[in-house]
Amino acid sequence: QQRGIEVSKDFLEKSRIDIENQDQILIRLAEYYIEEEADIYATRVEAYNEAYDMYEKRLQEYQEGKLATEPVAPSFPRRNYEKPISIYDVILTNFPESDLADDALYNKAYLLDDMGEETASQEVYEELIDKYPESDYVPEAYMHLAEFYFQPKLGQSREETIRNLTKAA
Repeated sequence: QQRGIEVSKDFLEKSRIDIENQDQILIRLAEYYIEEEADIYATRVEAYNEAYDMYEKRLQEYQEGKLATEPVAPSFPRRNYEKPISIYDVILTNFPESDLADDALYNKAYLLDDMGEETASQEVYEELIDKYPESDYVPEAYMHLAEFYFQPKLGQSREETIRNLTKAA
């Protein structure tokens, strides 16, 4: 994985001229970055679990009166897909006519959603639907949008929920 990232980056850096299939190389580089983030995320989740175990012990001690101040629970880690998203943006900017442009848009939207960026993700799914209506990814994009609209949000008024359900229909 790391070697693939290095080779891809070196190749792209050395050849500033038009490289045949550069969009395919970039897609693969983005996939390497996604795999890299999965490994990093797994490590962060392990660290979180250890910190949470410690938090529970300290909370028990606090409840038993052994600690003066209540401990603060650790925050669950978030995924960070900035690297692959930036690669997808390069594809979309430099190769808008590529056969992989719809792939790049779909994956960008999916990764944004996985990072908790729902609004940005929705916008990218809608862009995919508008720009590439014949794409194999369009049904999936519609499903993701429908899932978003069908899930009422905390603190959302009844009117907002109805408006979102109408959008999903």
